[in-house]
Amino acid sequence: MKFSDREQTKIELEEKSGKAEATRDTKKMIKLQRDRATLEAILQKTLEELKLKKSFKTLVKVSELEVQQQNEEAELISAEERNVKETNKLHNILEGDLKKGMDKMNKKSDTIAWLKDEIHDTLFMNDLKFKYISKWERAREEQNGARLSHSEKRLQDRLIDLQDSTDMELRSHVEIEMYLKQAITNLEAEIERWMEKYNTELEDRETELQNLQAKRAMKYKELQALASLYQERQKEIDAYLAYKEKQAAKAAHEAFLYRMATIIQAWWRGTMVRRGLGPYKKSKRGKDKKGKGKGGKGGPKKKI
Repeated sequence: MKFSDREQTKIELEEKSGKAEATRDTKKMIKLQRDRATLEAILQKTLEELKLKKSFKTLVKVSELEVQQQNEEAELISAEERNVKETNKLHNILEGDLKKGMDKMNKKSDTIAWLKDEIHDTLFMNDLKFKYISKWERAREEQNGARLSHSEKRLQDRLIDLQDSTDMELRSHVEIEMYLKQAITNLEAEIERWMEKYNTELEDRETELQNLQAKRAMKYKELQALASLYQERQKEIDAYLAYKEKQAAKAAHEAFLYRMATIIQAWWRGTMVRRGLGPYKKSKRGKDKKGKGKGGKGGPKKKI
């Protein structure tokens, strides 16, 4: 496997690891939202229980929820430590790969220098041979010239290929190094952002919990005051109802006595009228005067 292929494989593994890390972070956020909704439901249920049953047994479960949150925080811290270790490991791998690449580049440079020396020596030796044996090698001059030209062209082409390959691998090393540094920077920034967000969320939840606890205490005091006021009003209502009942009984009794007295008075008046008693007694003097008047018709007449 080439050096660039190994770097490409490492980049793909880092991308997969980044996606897995993002998935874990998303799951953590979803779990955090679910825990917040659970806490709100528990507090709502506690308020209803205080109103209906005047008890707060549901709050006992809050401690269990807090323990669970602490366990989750410990897991998040452990995950962060693993991420830091993974980052350090990637730093070490990058330094090792860069060192290997530089060693390979140095070897390439030595090979290029050796080829240049070989070309120089070959040209020099061919020139000497040509000078010393030009007289008896004239017949093969064109053949040797073509062979030397072909050899020189082949070596130059090889030198150009090696230079191109060296430049390409150097660019690849630079690009890979820049990518890895950027990826590490992004990962560190992401870790810092999540830590800040976690601390902010934790502070918000603690503040919200304190506010809810204070609100619950205030509601409990209001509930106690309302219960006391209810008892006072109930006593007043009971006393008023007892008074009204007593007044109604007294009025009914007085009405009964009045009705009986009216009946007795009517009976007594009837008895007195029938028997001529009291003011209804018949007057005898009136009858005598009336008799005398009738018997005195023959008496002296009144003057008109």
